[in-house]
Amino acid sequence: MAVPIRTRTTTRDPIAQAHRRTVLLRIGVWSVALLIVGGAFVWVFFVSSLFAITNIAVDGAQAIGNEAVTATVGGLLDQRTLQIFQPARNILFLNTTAVGDALREHYGNIERVAVEKVYPHGLRVSVVEREPVGIWCRGDACRYYDRSGAQWGEAVPSRGPLLLLVNDERSSADDAQEVTQRLLAATDGLIALGIRPRWATLPDSAPGDMRIATDRSFELYMDASGDIADQLSTLGVLLSERATDAAWAPRYIDLRTAGRVYYK
Repeated sequence: MAVPIRTRTTTRDPIAQAHRRTVLLRIGVWSVALLIVGGAFVWVFFVSSLFAITNIAVDGAQAIGNEAVTATVGGLLDQRTLQIFQPARNILFLNTTAVGDALREHYGNIERVAVEKVYPHGLRVSVVEREPVGIWCRGDACRYYDRSGAQWGEAVPSRGPLLLLVNDERSSADDAQEVTQRLLAATDGLIALGIRPRWATLPDSAPGDMRIATDRSFELYMDASGDIADQLSTLGVLLSERATDAAWAPRYIDLRTAGRVYYK
């Protein structure tokens, strides 16, 4: 009995298979090439010292210390991504604005800071510190303050000719900056009248009041929300009228009523 033999036809096309192998080979070659290029890019920009910041120069940080600011900037540049890379260390990619913002946040007494790249490997940091004019105390917490009303740091409550001590007894101090401006306007005016302020108190029992102890026999009661210039003018007139009275030594002078003055 004859058995028919059937020839099995294949669907594989040798030309198509060769083309597919060529495509895969090209993909592999391109993948390897991209890996090499990417690795070289990463090595050049993030590992090698070709674009690395190696020199940090700081000036102007007298109270803080230039060395302390240098160490802080170095810590910012040394921050790692994926535990390996240090992108901030690369001078091309460094965001100098972010460095300046971080320094102002870290040091409260920095008023302004300029961060400048100095190619090929340098960074220049110029610091302008706040100039304290006094010590502001609320309860047991005391901080320095400047003419803008900004407060920072920790201070020991002390009285002296250079720093005006302010005892803020108020339950709310949301307007501290505005009150600082008015307080300094009052103290500057007193100095112009030949009176040296010793310390100031903002009592909670009399909101809006400002009491200033002086180097004279009297304490001044002033309205912090009122016309400071007018109150100082009224005081000047009173002092002129009493200038020849050697026995006149009041305990306080109340200037809170516009155009009037009371003393005892």
